[in-house]
Amino acid sequence: MPKLTGKCSACGDALELVVPEAFTGAGLAGALCPSCTDLQFLEGGGAILQLRQELAGARFLLGKITITGGAVAGLANAGQHAVEFVVRHVRGDWGEYGHCDEIQVSPEERRR
Repeated sequence: MPKLTGKCSACGDALELVVPEAFTGAGLAGALCPSCTDLQFLEGGGAILQLRQELAGARFLLGKITITGGAVAGLANAGQHAVEFVVRHVRGDWGEYGHCDEIQVSPEERRR
């Protein structure tokens, strides 16, 4: 895959991004390095979680988990923590409608 090179628009560090073929020869405009992206996210009231170990019963591996400022506020208002939802998600507990292979769709719903 082609790569685009440029500089972080905030700190000036060098950037190299792997892009789809359709973007070959494109210019890099307004890109941020990972550190500046995280800083901007945190300054907006967001949170970043990084697990120290994989969760027991996980169906897939988790990387860096980012939570928007709005979600942080909503969770705080509800007296909940994002970790309980991350644990459910990674273990495949996606709620009543989370198992796509078990969802029954009526012919009327298919037409919509």
